[in-house]
Amino acid sequence: MPDVLDGVTVADLNAELRKRFKIGDDVKGALVTNVTPDSACAEADVRAGDVIVDIDGKRIATADDAVKLSEEVKTKSSVRLRISRSGATQFVVVEEKKE
Repeated sequence: MPDVLDGVTVADLNAELRKRFKIGDDVKGALVTNVTPDSACAEADVRAGDVIVDIDGKRIATADDAVKLSEEVKTKSSVRLRISRSGATQFVVVEEKKE
């Protein structure tokens, strides 16, 4: 089964990235730096500049956390992400792409 989070590149938040993407110091998580077009995440409207705050209810503090949790959920056909975008928190469901 394909990894539903395949196609997303994440990075740790630092002062430079917070400034570039206008992310407040209170936001914790993994910054999405790239989303592959036509990926499951792109279809779910995950965007570069989003911060993944949790994956299926498990908190994310670093890019490493996001990578490790994506490995844990890779056999699922869908996952729920809580993301921070433009100062607001929202939930996004990423579903396995149907070929």
